[in-house]
Parts: sequence; structure tokens; C-alpha cells
Amino acid sequence: MTHRPHRLLAIALFASLTLAATAHVAEAQGPPPCPSDPSQWNDWGGTLGVTTSATFEFAGERAMKPCETVVVGMAVSYRVATPQERIGCGSGSLPADVSMKLTLKNASGDFLATEDFLCRNGSCFIEVPKLDAMGYPAKPSGYPLPGTRGAQGLAKFVEVTAGTFNWCAIPPVFYTMIVKKQPRPLYNRGGDSFENAPLIDVGEMQYGTVHPLESPGQPSVGGQFYRIRLKQDQLIYVSGEATGHNKWGSNFTIHLHDANQQELIRLTNVLAGTAVQFPAAAAAPVTYVNMGPDADFFLRVRASAYPTWAFKFQVESPRLTIEPNPVTRGEQATFRVLGAHRATFEGWRYASLQDGEVLRQTNTGAVTWPGVIVAGGRGSVTVKMAGRTIPISSDEVQVLPRSGWAFEAEQATKKDWPFTTPDGHVLNPVNPPTGVYPVAGAMGLDLAWGGLPAEATAPIADQGPNHGFKFIRTQLSDIGVKGPPSQPITVPTAFYWVLVPDLENPTREFFQMQCGDYVPATQMGRFISGDNLQAQTIRHESGASASHHRHYVDAQNDPLNNLGIFAEAAVKGPNVSDQQFKDDVAAGLQTRVTRIYAATQVEPYGVNMSDTGQFLGEINFAPNYVACPPAPLWSLR
Repeated sequence: MTHRPHRLLAIALFASLTLAATAHVAEAQGPPPCPSDPSQWNDWGGTLGVTTSATFEFAGERAMKPCETVVVGMAVSYRVATPQERIGCGSGSLPADVSMKLTLKNASGDFLATEDFLCRNGSCFIEVPKLDAMGYPAKPSGYPLPGTRGAQGLAKFVEVTAGTFNWCAIPPVFYTMIVKKQPRPLYNRGGDSFENAPLIDVGEMQYGTVHPLESPGQPSVGGQFYRIRLKQDQLIYVSGEATGHNKWGSNFTIHLHDANQQELIRLTNVLAGTAVQFPAAAAAPVTYVNMGPDADFFLRVRASAYPTWAFKFQVESPRLTIEPNPVTRGEQATFRVLGAHRATFEGWRYASLQDGEVLRQTNTGAVTWPGVIVAGGRGSVTVKMAGRTIPISSDEVQVLPRSGWAFEAEQATKKDWPFTTPDGHVLNPVNPPTGVYPVAGAMGLDLAWGGLPAEATAPIADQGPNHGFKFIRTQLSDIGVKGPPSQPITVPTAFYWVLVPDLENPTREFFQMQCGDYVPATQMGRFISGDNLQAQTIRHESGASASHHRHYVDAQNDPLNNLGIFAEAAVKGPNVSDQQFKDDVAAGLQTRVTRIYAATQVEPYGVNMSDTGQFLGEINFAPNYVACPPAPLWSLR
């Protein structure tokens, strides 16, 4: 019984002690943790004379946990009388027998498993529980002995008894036990009363063992307990499996109780022999509908007559799942109705978030609806079960983008002046520079896309949830083709730039006439130097910052502008024609091309400024060069 502090004492105690006691009670409510590894020991043993017994206790760290099973093996030896000691012994004419018993008991001393056996001719070995000659548990206790949630089914003691020794068997017997415990993760995690019943959910499988001793002669109490919250008008039933002895079947039942612990209905009642399924495939399940408001209910699992060695069950309620979820765009996913045994289905539909809905037209009574998914939304279906019509819907389907579709920004590529890009952009700034824009350098951006054959945008035609939806099936290319089919011109996406020869070559007159007398720190002088003008022109066109190329990279990498990301996510529903979808895709791509072009054309800091906008001097333009001022005397020293 769970220890609870007396109320009057609790009032008198300090708050810290009250909290400590409360924490202790809360901790005691659940089953102890299940060990992760098996355990074994062989230090139980001794000697026994005629009609004597010895008892060993599962205590401390060796105490049985509800999730564990145990089997106890025992090796016995004793001396056989010689013919000289006792007439007829030792020659084989008379056996040397000792009657013995090995028993596993619970804390109350009730038998859980026992074997009476005859040890013959000096030695023997026995296991409790034991297997029969066919390798099946010999008795209803099972093999190995399974633990239970309640203490009534947990082994607490092992008792060994030596009875009579016949004429040729000489006391004492020497015995050694081998105890083997094995954990069963997830088993017996219910409560042993209504008060500590854990909250479970629909579709959450529970595992355990239940013993008649947990509710002896009292069908309305005892067993293993679970709590579940039901919504108003929610229909439930239970499904699972129960296993007991194939000759001594266990009467396995699951009962539903209301919040006041009053029994409402018996949800299952089976004779658990070898792995009995419930409900049977051809039988309608016992159902319950919560006609009141949302509330907590209890499930009580019990066994009578003989133990149920292993059970598993889940509370079922009609529900619609989608697997996988999330799903990558263009991959297969399947809607599946669960918790609807012996039900019928109609009215399958898929409502997308933005692109209309699909009504299922084929195989409308099926329990599943598979198909390619490209647009997020929800599936729904109507279930008819137990005389009720139950509309159910799935969680929202999350669609993930396909990887690798984003267009990557191209590196800046330098070309010799003058240059015409494959898409026809002429890069021919005046050489030497005269002040006509663009000055000293120029850039050109070719933005292209391709890879949209007719089959790449064909509607989905699988009769699935996204039947009739359109999306781009194959990855978009950043290489386009222009010109007539007879003379196609390949246009790869690329960023080109040029530098005029008279600035690139330091020996040219234009380069030499950039006097370099302007001092930014003092703002004295007039002209930029040739080296500075060359470096800033390169920066202006292709630099890592404050450049046309930087503007292109930033615009290209913006997900709202990226052609590949747009194409990957382009989806239209069944009400949009194939041609309209293609037109919308083309228009969307062109809109992004226009935005990237516009961003790239924005002028960064000029060629006679630094990347932070600092003025570095005027440009001495051809052909009317201004003579450079003489160098100051201090510079000639």
C-alpha cells in the first residue's frame, strides 16, 4: 500500500517536509525503473536434511521488478549408500531417491510456481518454472515466471524443501541455485490502482502480465490500471493480443470505468490460450461512446483462473494518419484509417491549403489512400461504425522542398575588352575613358533557365490525394537556349565583366595621366592615381563588396528571387489547366529574372571611390588631359 502522511501531521510539518513527503508519494506511484540488462547469481545454496526447508528472499537490488522475468535452476547432489553400508544399494538393484520441492512465492506466501520432483541416484537438476518435453511451459505459471505490476504476482521468496530419503540415499543433500532474471522493456507500466493509473493515449500500445492473485475472487477490483481522456462523442474499443497456457487458459478481460471508478462496460473478454487476438477478425468490437463532456476514464486489465503471461493492447478510436509526414514534394505518402475495425468508409477528400481539393473517385471504400503529394493540406474521410457516422481528418500534411534545386550565384568572369555575352549584352566601355558612362569597365549578366519539357509539368494521374495537381517534376537548369530551332544558341547563366586596356596597362597614357595628387585625409590635390582607379574599377564591377557582382549575388540568393527555389515550389491544383500552369511558371521565372537584373544594375560606389564610399580623387579624362602638378620638393629628396 502506498504510504500517505497523516493529514494532521502534514498540517503540523514545515512546508519543506510536506513537499518532501509529497514528492515521495508521487515517486512511489509509478513502477520502478526497468533494468537495462539481465542479471544472474549462483550464491544461494546449502544443505538440507530429512524434511527440512530453506528460504531465500529477492531483496534489495535483487528484488523483482514488474518488468522482469525469472527462472530458478537448482543442482542437487547427495551420497548414495554402498552395498557394504546398506544391502541392495550401490549395485543398481535399488535406486537412491530423495523427494524434493522448489517453490517461488509472492510476498504473502502464495505459490506462483512450484515443482515437486524426485532426485535419483545422487544428483539432479530442476528449473522452476520448467518446460515440458516439447519445450512449452509445463504449467500455467509460464516460463520464465513473468513479473506483474502488483506485488501479488511478483516472486519474493524461493523455498527449497527436502522430504524423505529412501534406503539408499544418505542425507544431507547439497544444493546450489542459479537465478536468472531478464528485463522486458515497456512491460507492466500501468498502475496497481485507480489512484496511480498512468495517462495513456489512443493508439499507444501497452504491454504487461496480469495474475489472478492481483484480484482474488473480486472481479470488480484489482488488476492493472490505465487512465485515458475521451472527448465528447468519441467512440473507442480495444484491440490486442493475450497469451496464456494452451491447456489452462486464462480468462483475460479489460474493463472500462468512469471518472468515479464505476464500471461501465467490459471491452474484451477472451480465453487466453496461445496468442489470442481481440477483437476477432470477423467479429465487431465492443465499443463505447462518451456521450458526456470531455472526461477521464479508466481501463482495468485483469485475469482470472490462470495468469495471462503476456498481453498487449491499445485503445482504438477512428483516426486518420498520414505516413510519412513530413513528406518530400513529389514523393509517395499514404493516408490510413486506424481504429475502425469492421467499419466502412466514404467521402475521401484532400483539401490543400491554397490550391483547392480532390474528391476521391476510385476505390472509395478502401481503408488507405496512397499517392504522390506535392501540396500541403489535410485528408478526411467519413467512417461508419457501430451504427454511427464519424467524420475524421488527418493532421496537416507538411511538404518539404526537394534538395538541390536552388540556383547558385555564379562567380564573376573577366573577359577581354570588348566582349558580347551569349545573351547579347555588349560590354564596350570607351577606351581610353572620356567620361562617357560606363567609365573604365563594364559588366553583363546573363540569366537563363531551361529544362521544362512537356512531361516535366504533366498533371499527377495516380488517383491519389493530389490527383490532377501540377508541379515541376524535374530540376530546373540554369542554362537556357535562344534563337531559332535550326540555329540554337546556348546561354548559360554567368556574370561577365571587362576592364578597358588603357586602364589595365600601366604604360598607357591614360593610366599615366591619373596624377595621384589627391590626398583623402586632407582633401588636398585633385586626381586619383592610376593604381587606385584600376583597383576601384575592378571592385566596382566584380568585388566581394560594394560591386555589381555583390548586388547580383545578394539578389540571386534571396529565396524570394531564386529561380530554382520558385520552380521547386511551383504547384497548382486540379482546377488550373496545364497550359495555365506553364504560363504561370514562365511568368514567375521572368518576374524573378527582372528583379535580379534590377538589383544588379543598382550603382555601387563609383570607380573613383573606395568600397566604403570615400572619395579618392577626380578622373583625368582623355583626350583633354590636365597636366599633372609638379611633385612637391619633399617627395624628391
